[in-house]
Amino acid sequence: MGFNATYLSPLDPTDLARQSLPFGYYYIDAWSLDGKLHAVRFYFDIRVVQWNTTQIGNALYHSMHLTSKQSMVEVADISKDSTLYFVMENRPDMTWQTGANASDVRTKFVAGGPHYRTAGIPIPENNDNWPILSYQIDLGNITQTNTLYIQIRSSYYWSAYDTINDIVYSGYCRKFDDVRSKAIEFDNKVLADGGAISSKYNDLISFSLRMTFAAMDITIPRLGNGTVDTSDLKIFMKDIGSSGRVNPVEVIYAAFPAILYFNSTLAGSLLEPLLEYQTSSDYNNAYAAPDLGNAYPKVQGNSSDTTELALENCGNMLIMTLAHALKSGDGSLIYHYYDLLKGWADYLEKNTLHPAGYLNADGEGNPNLSNLALKGILGLYAMGKIGDTTGNSSDASHYQSQAQNYYSQWENLAVSSGHITSVYGDASNWGLIYNLYAAKLLGSDLVNDHIYTQQSQFYASQIGKAPKFGLPYDTNDVGKAKSHWTMFTAATVSDSSLRDSLISMVWQRASYNDTVASAQGAMFAPLALNLASRSISGPSEPSTPSTTKHKTKVGAITGGAVGGVVGFISLLGLAFFIRHTRRHMNEAFVHQPFSSHMVPNYSDSNTPLSKPYHTTAHLSPQGDHSTTGMHSAAMSGSGGTGSDLRMEFEQLRRDVSALQTEHLQNIEPPPLYDFNSAHM
Repeated sequence: MGFNATYLSPLDPTDLARQSLPFGYYYIDAWSLDGKLHAVRFYFDIRVVQWNTTQIGNALYHSMHLTSKQSMVEVADISKDSTLYFVMENRPDMTWQTGANASDVRTKFVAGGPHYRTAGIPIPENNDNWPILSYQIDLGNITQTNTLYIQIRSSYYWSAYDTINDIVYSGYCRKFDDVRSKAIEFDNKVLADGGAISSKYNDLISFSLRMTFAAMDITIPRLGNGTVDTSDLKIFMKDIGSSGRVNPVEVIYAAFPAILYFNSTLAGSLLEPLLEYQTSSDYNNAYAAPDLGNAYPKVQGNSSDTTELALENCGNMLIMTLAHALKSGDGSLIYHYYDLLKGWADYLEKNTLHPAGYLNADGEGNPNLSNLALKGILGLYAMGKIGDTTGNSSDASHYQSQAQNYYSQWENLAVSSGHITSVYGDASNWGLIYNLYAAKLLGSDLVNDHIYTQQSQFYASQIGKAPKFGLPYDTNDVGKAKSHWTMFTAATVSDSSLRDSLISMVWQRASYNDTVASAQGAMFAPLALNLASRSISGPSEPSTPSTTKHKTKVGAITGGAVGGVVGFISLLGLAFFIRHTRRHMNEAFVHQPFSSHMVPNYSDSNTPLSKPYHTTAHLSPQGDHSTTGMHSAAMSGSGGTGSDLRMEFEQLRRDVSALQTEHLQNIEPPPLYDFNSAHM
């Protein structure tokens, strides 16, 4: 018999209840290699701490949690008040058992002994013998498996369900076929879009997608009467695999292409917590904050002195807020937070053309950084467009004029010897001018076309001298490549063969990484440029918040693709889901407007963020590489449906393995890409 085990974590950005529910399917395909019948049994178990077993309809689930829960505490990125649900269809060929000793239960299974539909031996306190919860499926004599399914959960979903039983039985236990079909539909949509660029690009977007969405909690408040308010939707992003910061601005900026591409409405819900906090009495800085604190899931805010990051964050926030309005058609943020945005534009106007004493997202602090100055100028441009859209014609005229004036000066200062320099006037240095991407995303005509052509020609002249894993992001920080900025740059070049070369360099590095980073939404930078801008509408009249807990409907979702995620045909399924008590965080943040009496909800961050965290990847032209760590994740495969899809996936996995083996034989380990936008 052949077996293939798959863990499916569905994404559906158009269905917020499903997207916010952290459920996953574990399923196994089995098939006869010789065409003959074979006896097949499957066994699964998990270690128990405190547990319960519940049967509802045709589903049965074990739930388990720590003996002593701790609210708002994480250890190794795992909440200390989580509950894990271990679910399976209650089918005739399924038996289950709990046991005080894992060895006894597993030994009986291996020996072919009976498995019971019982709680078995009670599990005593302080048991050191690995007590477990287990399932067994006895398929009998088969040549291949049949479809079986089950699933999991998180926080917006409470608008659709009352209890865990609702979720397990009514919500998801019977919906695997629907989830799977949408996963395949979504996969095909994304791969069709990506395939128009290249197969390597498809690999990159396949493995990067979950890194961004896995970092986001979709939240709504719970009211005093037990209902939920779906009109107050906010999203919190964790800087996963790195600092644990909440809604880190430069990470969101890097990941923004993926968020806009899949569901531009989500972009507004991600930005609003930052905007709302900075209009509260808890925040008094004249510039944009870098995050909402560094103790996720505690949303404490960050009112510390982060002047060094002011230009970076002001530019990022203005660019992203306008981009959200353009791609979603929702002008609520630019109308409601107009004065805040205008204040940031005023800060940029005073400081951006000749930046001194400021850091960019990569931690560089040289005076007159060309790329940082460009971001600030594009922030002024964004404010001009925001003023025009909201009917503030005087402001619109002022900021548009200033942006054009500053850009003309910037081009004279930043361009030398046929390329944009890293620092004004020093033709010996250069870098990836990834902030040109923002001009294209906003549909701006501020940047002259010849700049894109000139930069493309310059990058092409450097490709032959670069290590195979990429161009350095800046020669002032020699030998370091960054995947997210490489992809931003690839989206701006005017030569498709150069674009594909840059993508290939990121692809070469991808299979070596073993951690995740939400900034990898940058892989979708080329696709996000295909999104049409929409007519922007102003805020609607105030209405009574929806407090209905049953059959709550979300307003029209706008944006790129339709729901699901890369999926594979399943034949035997099992589901796990983690129930985090995220309600505490939701209530702490959005139960009422920000005010000082909400401490510790928005107390000052204990650790001022004066400089972005960053890790490095060292490159050399000769191909000698010194690696300081590993970031990112292995590539995912692509393909069609059924057995063809499985075979393509397996072939891709073998190809990647062979590629890794070849690399390891011929060269030293490759350099580390800095996959965290916060760590640049």
